[in-house]
Amino acid sequence: MLLNKPLISIIVPVHNVETYLEQCIHSVLNQTYSNWELLLINDGSTDSSGTICDDYAKGDERIYIKHIKKSKGVSEARNTGLSLAKGEYITFLDSDDGIREDFLETCLTTAIQHEVDIVIGHFFIWDERNQTFYYFVEQAQKDQTEFLTVQETLDRQVVWKNLNTAPFVVPWGKLFKASLFDTVRFPKNKRYEDEYTIHKTFLKAKQIALIHSEFYMYRRHGQSFMTTDFNLKTSMNNIEALEERIVDLVLAKKDTELVRQKLYNILLHTKHELEVNQCSDSLEYLRVLNKLELFSE
Repeated sequence: MLLNKPLISIIVPVHNVETYLEQCIHSVLNQTYSNWELLLINDGSTDSSGTICDDYAKGDERIYIKHIKKSKGVSEARNTGLSLAKGEYITFLDSDDGIREDFLETCLTTAIQHEVDIVIGHFFIWDERNQTFYYFVEQAQKDQTEFLTVQETLDRQVVWKNLNTAPFVVPWGKLFKASLFDTVRFPKNKRYEDEYTIHKTFLKAKQIALIHSEFYMYRRHGQSFMTTDFNLKTSMNNIEALEERIVDLVLAKKDTELVRQKLYNILLHTKHELEVNQCSDSLEYLRVLNKLELFSE
């Protein structure tokens, strides 16, 4: 049992999720650890999401609602939550997802007992389209805890055996020391906002824990941002995010080889997609060629 019960701030961006929002909120209300604040950032919803938030805030003093009149995107919503957060620890939760009832208690216990700055949990996928669950934790490692160096964690953002690297990239499914976000924010108007951001918290951490338990439910549905269609802006954002990460790693004197290889592969893929989509005369195509030339020098 935890004698010290620090406040945990749970930041939830909300945008037109009336179908799933109550399930998300109930996953917080059902937590075995009770000293939390739930920050619902209503990002310009045009459905009943805002009303649902208000109703729950009236019924529980731990729930706070911030209404943003015009949608500014998930990054701005998370940044608003970070500015409002009062907790010693922070976690992010998307409003169409949910967390297992022992998520907060287990992660906080690990953080305190082992003096780690970030606790990473696994997730599973519930795909509504085909009514199927997808799990990623190997049975031999289930419920075990690994303690990672900063470099090991950075490397696993890029490659991790044959396993899903997503737990190391996304903001949700983790418990962070709040101080890690003192100078870190999510970028405005960018896709792949996670790629710009999460490594910055790793670089500020002293030690990181990975718990091989599926605490977080990622819901895949018709509106989920999961697509294989080529999008030029998205691809260029991804390249830009990896370039920024390489710069950060160089400044922090960390190894960049794996990130460089990932960037090279994405440049090759983007070059191919630009050619297939008849964009070889675009400025973006020239930029990609220029970056590929740098790798060959």
